[in-house]
This record gives sequence, structure tokens and C-alpha cells, in this order.
Amino acid sequence: MTAGKLMAVKRPQLVPIYDQHAGAALGPPRRRFWLAMRRSMIDAHGAVESVVQAAEVAVTPLRAVDIVVWMHQHGWTYSGGAVPQPPAVD
Repeated sequence: MTAGKLMAVKRPQLVPIYDQHAGAALGPPRRRFWLAMRRSMIDAHGAVESVVQAAEVAVTPLRAVDIVVWMHQHGWTYSGGAVPQPPAVD
């Protein structure tokens, strides 16, 4: 996992982050994670890129997907406002 995270930092436009959170959220087998992610990004690249441009943030489409997956896995939701809402703390 550490090598994958280092590669993701070095090449944010090429390598998705894979950790226990991404694995739990996405569920593909670990050995095939990058292949599954590549196929998904090819299919959704235009839509993801347009959302990133509309949000006016300086991240690659791949990194935007990493962020959304992580936020979803940790219970963040979007209520339609300008800022996503964090999960409630008990």
C-alpha cells in the first residue's frame, strides 16, 4: 500500500490511491484494482473532468475521484450547498 501511495503522489494524473478505504468503497480485487480503475476512468473521464472544471479546483480528474471515494467511505454527504457536510460526531 505504501508504494502505491508514493506512486500516486509522484504521478497524480496516472496512479489512483489504493488503501483500505478505497478497497472497502470500491470492492475490486486488490490485484486488479488499477485495471478496474483505468476502465472506469476511461468510461467516465469526460464527466469527471467537466465536474472538476466547474468546481474550479486544481486537481486531476483521477485525484478528484480518489477524494470523492475517500469522502464517501468516511460518511461525508453533499446537501446541495457550496460545501460538503462532514459526518455527525457522536
